[in-house]
Amino acid sequence: MSWKMIFATLLGLWLVGSIGSVFGQMGRASITGVVSDSTGAVVPNVIVSARNVETGVTYETRTNEAGNYTIGSLPIGQYAVSFKATGFKEFTREGLNLTSGQAARLDVPLAVGEVTETLTVTAEAPLLQTETAAASTTVDARVFKDLPLSFNQGRNMAEFASRLVPGVTGSNYTMRIQGTPGASQAIIIDGMSNFAGMLPGDFAEATVSPEAIQEMTVFTGNQAPEFGRTGGGALNFVLKSGTNQPHGSMFYYFRNEILNSNDWNNNLMLAADPGFTNASTATFKRPKHRRTDYGLSFGGPVYMPKVYDGRNRTFFFFTTERFRTETFGPTTLGRSVPQPEMFNGDLSRLRRATVVGTDVLGRSILEGQVYDPTTLREVNGQFVADPFQGNIIPPSRISQVARNFQAIFAQYYPPATTALTNNMYGSHSYPKQHRS
Repeated sequence: MSWKMIFATLLGLWLVGSIGSVFGQMGRASITGVVSDSTGAVVPNVIVSARNVETGVTYETRTNEAGNYTIGSLPIGQYAVSFKATGFKEFTREGLNLTSGQAARLDVPLAVGEVTETLTVTAEAPLLQTETAAASTTVDARVFKDLPLSFNQGRNMAEFASRLVPGVTGSNYTMRIQGTPGASQAIIIDGMSNFAGMLPGDFAEATVSPEAIQEMTVFTGNQAPEFGRTGGGALNFVLKSGTNQPHGSMFYYFRNEILNSNDWNNNLMLAADPGFTNASTATFKRPKHRRTDYGLSFGGPVYMPKVYDGRNRTFFFFTTERFRTETFGPTTLGRSVPQPEMFNGDLSRLRRATVVGTDVLGRSILEGQVYDPTTLREVNGQFVADPFQGNIIPPSRISQVARNFQAIFAQYYPPATTALTNNMYGSHSYPKQHRS
């Protein structure tokens, strides 16, 4: 047996093994209805064929004795549905767009005539869903492509749900749908639960590139039984598939602080020290704000000349994306550091006029008073010490270690105001990388 035959055999076995799991996925669509004649009588044994326009794959069934038919587990996309029966004209319905979880109803009246005659109708599917009570909102890939995807968590598709779908609040595991408890929603990707450790409803920790998503459907109430184990709605994502026509995409997003203007507060601090005499002044330059996001996708039929032709049968789709963001800069006056005179022992501003008690000698104890440890003694069974005059520690009593700290704080942590607390600007650093 040649290597080509071995390869084709292994490929065929893999495809057969994977098809069974594909047809069982949640989030697919179905078509159902009744076929009748011009008098309203039902027509049994009608051949019903649904052909996916992009892949060419055909799904087939027959009407039963009551004229009813159902074709389930259909991948989302555009379909042409044909109805054939002996003694009737063939009827074809085109332009039927199926979305995730949709149960489209298509009742067809057949006209008497030859099978070789064909009646073709092109129309959009009705917006009213009569076959299910599920409430949902669907957003397809065209929206992802046309809108800027620059959210705080990168290109997290759950952000789209919180911003576009009524009744959805938040985009992480605490998301709430229609007032249900936070973290009670489900994330479904091509029929599989997106469990991320202890965060079952979090799409940010285990997200999928938007380039790989064909459609997002948010179920906000009256969910179908397959979306069990959740009490707060479900986000159902359907991934793209290859088609008979090779297709793909490539993108690159770039953001850098050199393209931004500085904010008012930073300009104020820079104007106060134009010569950069203080080392901390440089931190008020335009804060670092860098973000890159790039990736590509490609799909099509599995085709190997003289070995295997997967057109109308077997397809592939590949996506890769890398997101990186890094920000750094001053925030608000939320840090507290010593004032310069405190390193020289002057703690007078710490003392308040508030009396918090008396010592064993009957002297008032003031809030913030600093006592001399060398004067500690026992009086009438209690220990007492004398306060530093004016709440000032003599310079000779300050250790060399503390003096070393004075130089460090003066260079790197100088207070921005004269306040005792919240007198220095904090800083934030937020590096993040994501691959998908």
